[in-house]
Amino acid sequence: MRHIDQATLHAIREFMALPWMAIESGKKHARLVNRRTGDFVPLPGSSSDHRAARNAKAAASRLSKTGRGFIFAKKGRKTD
Repeated sequence: MRHIDQATLHAIREFMALPWMAIESGKKHARLVNRRTGDFVPLPGSSSDHRAARNAKAAASRLSKTGRGFIFAKKGRKTD
């Protein structure tokens, strides 16, 4: 498993307890994956600045509530 900063782990701890969320090792960064949608958010390996843990927590919250993560952000919204 890739290294995850302690501040980030502490920030996303509540989301790791959810049964549909899991941490996986990616190519360069660890990922927090929503097993329901298959989408993920990358987790920082180091806290490059004071916002890293806060941004990871916001992304994990969005992923757990809506299932939208990195893949959704890259592909954009569907216009049904």
